[in-house]
Amino acid sequence: MRFSTPAAVFASPPDTDAIPIVDLHFGSWRLVLERKPLSRKGLARAYSRVAPRWDRMLSRIGFEAGYRALLRAHRIKGERVLEAGAGTGAFAAALAALWGPCFAVDGADISEAMLRRAVERWHGLGLNASGRLTDIRALPFPDQTFDLVLAGHVLEHLSDPKEAILELWRVLRPGGVLVAVVTRKSPLGRYIQWRWRVRCFDADDLRSLFSFGDEVEVVPLPGPMLCGWMSLACLVRRL
Repeated sequence: MRFSTPAAVFASPPDTDAIPIVDLHFGSWRLVLERKPLSRKGLARAYSRVAPRWDRMLSRIGFEAGYRALLRAHRIKGERVLEAGAGTGAFAAALAALWGPCFAVDGADISEAMLRRAVERWHGLGLNASGRLTDIRALPFPDQTFDLVLAGHVLEHLSDPKEAILELWRVLRPGGVLVAVVTRKSPLGRYIQWRWRVRCFDADDLRSLFSFGDEVEVVPLPGPMLCGWMSLACLVRRL
């Protein structure tokens, strides 16, 4: 199993800003409620604790089926794939379930326990796979390395998602696709927000964040009903 920790991860900027939770306006009054995100180490510890049961949780909610439905509906494929914020590798596993083990995948995550499970899972599916223990804001890959970048429920953990988005765009080849799934503004999304200290997005938020893309499409995550209530998918093509 190839598994490496680049020096660049230790140079990643710390999260110093807060994540907005509530922003209300009452005439000339404005009420803003913010929350500090989990630190990099805190987030890694939190995900490492749930790693043994993470696949079961995703399957029960319906995310694995939702990822497959999204990739099938938009005929998303790739030969060199990055799963950023890989967790246990559900997004790339969904890709393999659709099209077979016809691609190579690199996983990037800050939780060693999650990443190890992802690489083992991908190898079990017959994929050429490796994992990088790294912050997605400082990816150890050259420019334009991948023709498909998958990011499932990772951007919401960052106080400045644009920083990570630009890094994901940097490693995407012309002609490639970036697929980001995020927690949406909804009652269920608010629960996730309080549980994990994340931000929520609506379609306008995503279009603004990815406004530099050549083609941007925002859709609810298809599949089981909970997926669409909880998540939005943004597909960005680089021409």
